[in-house]
Amino acid sequence: MTSRPREGEQGIVLVNVLVILTLAASVVYLMISTQDFAIEGVRLRASAAQVDALLSGGELSAITALRRDMRTAPEADHRGEPWAGIAQSETVLAGGARFALEIEDLQSRYDINRLAGRNFADIAFFGRLAALAGLSPEQSASITELVRARNGIADIGALSAAGLGADEIARLEPYLVALGGEGLVNLNTVGAGLLTLLISNPPAAERLIRIRERRGALRDDDLANVGVVRPALAGWTSQDYRVTVTAELDGLRRSRQSDLHRITEPAPGDVIVTARRAAALDVAALPEPAAARALLSQ
Repeated sequence: MTSRPREGEQGIVLVNVLVILTLAASVVYLMISTQDFAIEGVRLRASAAQVDALLSGGELSAITALRRDMRTAPEADHRGEPWAGIAQSETVLAGGARFALEIEDLQSRYDINRLAGRNFADIAFFGRLAALAGLSPEQSASITELVRARNGIADIGALSAAGLGADEIARLEPYLVALGGEGLVNLNTVGAGLLTLLISNPPAAERLIRIRERRGALRDDDLANVGVVRPALAGWTSQDYRVTVTAELDGLRRSRQSDLHRITEPAPGDVIVTARRAAALDVAALPEPAAARALLSQ
């Protein structure tokens, strides 16, 4: 005959049962939480992959447009052409993704690496450009020597080695770019300030800007009609571009900047990527950014 547990023993048994039930519930909760955590990680990584795919797609669309333009309209490059038309402000795509694309003609600015060629016209022009940006003749000479000594620089930020401060570099930046050292400034995309400096005729520069805005592009006869000749440092075409693509999906946002160069010879030519700069994945819009970063790093 089995004896019934005493009252104290019944209490101990009840506590043990409650402990076991609590532990079991904790295990179940942990299993569910771990599963949810894993599912969320998969979802975030899939969204991040889609964001990167959108960035690559934007870059490819720019390459395709520039390649087509090179083969169908090689005589001039201007913002009225299809390559410029691929730019778009932020747009919501199917599935809720956001997408934006900017494309810039880098030859709308003066290539500072032309100074490495020791051409007098370049040295004289850069001296005037530096003065326009508020730099002294001594600073202009220091920059020229730096570019010569290094046989070109990789980016404008390298001018700090010539003793320039951040504010002085910022004043030069709207007018300068660091390219291969051979490209001309494109008169179809150059800004008003640099155009005025190139032709040394402010009224003529204003008239040319108005013609360009009205028609989309300039021609040699437009220069003749305003009484100027095409400067030796300027042309009508460009081979260097920069495309900036931004994409966002499910609170994940990233931008990528790609430098593109068109190779014209041998025919039919091609477009290559010379540099890529991608920002870190931005998760600030998510409810728990730190947890999201941990999931994405797995």
